Amino acid sequence: MFKMIDWDLVILDEAQNIKSPDAVRTKSVKSIDCHSAIAVTGTPFENHIIDIWSILDFVSPGILGTKTDFEKAYTDDVDGAERIESVLTPLMLRRTVSDVAMDLPEKIIIPVVLNMTDPEIQEYEAIRQSIVNQYSGTTATLVSLTKLRMYCTHPLLMGKNGSKSVFDASSKYQYVCSILGESIAYGEKILIFTSYNEMFDLFEYDLMHRFNVPIFRINGSTPVSNRQTIIDNFSAVRGPSIMILNPRAAGTGLNITAATRVIHFTPEWNPALEDQASARAYRRGQKHTVFIYRLFYKDTVEEIVQERIGKKRDMFSAAVKGTKYISDDTEDIMRALEISPIGRNE
Repeated sequence: MFKMIDWDLVILDEAQNIKSPDAVRTKSVKSIDCHSAIAVTGTPFENHIIDIWSILDFVSPGILGTKTDFEKAYTDDVDGAERIESVLTPLMLRRTVSDVAMDLPEKIIIPVVLNMTDPEIQEYEAIRQSIVNQYSGTTATLVSLTKLRMYCTHPLLMGKNGSKSVFDASSKYQYVCSILGESIAYGEKILIFTSYNEMFDLFEYDLMHRFNVPIFRINGSTPVSNRQTIIDNFSAVRGPSIMILNPRAAGTGLNITAATRVIHFTPEWNPALEDQASARAYRRGQKHTVFIYRLFYKDTVEEIVQERIGKKRDMFSAAVKGTKYISDDTEDIMRALEISPIGRNE
């Protein structure tokens, strides 16, 4: 239908969704005939330099050459990113939140480094060793680390410590409950982000009984048409309430400024996903200081995720203003499989 019209201008919002050049979505959008195009995105770079080529190929096809030519000219390292910056600057208008929202209150980011208990360390190490034994060298992928990430989210997701309660089985969960207890005492509203739907059920069951406050949830199974109603109900609660969200389902487009605390319970490989999730509470309309907690276990796959997030944030800033090198997936995977909390106290 869109291809039937010769458009004067096409404006693409959330343009990071065409960062993959070979995706059907990307090819479909680029097939629309138009005289001019504008790409609007808060995250023009998410993973690799090629993200930028794909978006600019929509705005001005051919300006950066073909995909093959671009990959030859701009390597995914310091040199390539430094050279692409001089090309990007004249083509881009950049405004950060701090530039345009001078009335926003303070945002406080709190990295929380947690230590596993001895039983957790032993169980984590057993899972790690089984993965190491299954994969040899570079045959491991990010997917192969899922079991480690699930265990770090909560042992019950892996069927571990089944005889213990949700609270007793996880030192991370215990820490979150301490944050929640303080926040609820002050009458605050809290957002908790986790990637695993199984964790939604654990949160909802335990927190409702533990704190006796309304619990709301938005994940991939929540109809889009229902999400604003859920947010309105969450916001309308007089006093404290908790909302559990999947960052992929609730990472963009939602305004939840009733919340003043944001807890990232499961670290994400993609920093843009996490930042967009935090922005649900920290955006225009927010009147109070927002506290953002990033929880991760020391000497585990979660520590590698945190390091990778930091590198990607540096590279994102550098893609429009200098750069920093970022390790590729293989290097991060190997480090995640090698790091172990078992030698922490040795």
